[in-house]
Amino acid sequence: MSGGARVAGAALAAQNKLPEAQKEMSAAMALIMNASQRNVRYSAWTTSARLRASLGGASNVSQAIGILEKTAREASQAGMPGFELEASWRWDRLSRLKETRHADGPN
Repeated sequence: MSGGARVAGAALAAQNKLPEAQKEMSAAMALIMNASQRNVRYSAWTTSARLRASLGGASNVSQAIGILEKTAREASQAGMPGFELEASWRWDRLSRLKETRHADGPN
């Protein structure tokens, strides 16, 4: 069930239906917060971070970076390098984007 909501959220985000995607991801996140299957949790967290970042705004990007940082840290501790690598890569990209936008912003 949570996997379905995660997939639906990702599909809606790909169609640029961000409010609907956010609703689906919120439902998925509520269901998997304490999921015993780490792969489901890390996948949902990464998808949620991608969606949050796509919503735009400094607050959403900062929250997405925090989610990705947590995912990378926990995946590393769990010995799941694939999830750690994906989260770290996305975290790095968002951090660089945030720095670039901050540097380009009004002074």
